[in-house]
Amino acid sequence: MIGKNMNDEDPIIGKVVVAVRPMTEDELDQEGMDGHSRVPVVIVFNDNTRVYASMDGEGNGPGELFGIAPDGSGFYLVPKKGIQ
Repeated sequence: MIGKNMNDEDPIIGKVVVAVRPMTEDELDQEGMDGHSRVPVVIVFNDNTRVYASMDGEGNGPGELFGIAPDGSGFYLVPKKGIQ
């Protein structure tokens, strides 16, 4: 995984989510996550910025995305389809 810490600038504020999908084979390969049994969910924004969960800060494998709904209930995101 090649990237930079985005703590000083936020690349997703003001953007609109346009898709939630499984990570593609090309993305898995690019991020070094191919060969894992889990496929992470990718959130795609209107400018094609994409975010996904990693199992750790070093990007050693896919992770899971959890959230809290406005009513306080918890949820998690699971891909509806397999690798694309």
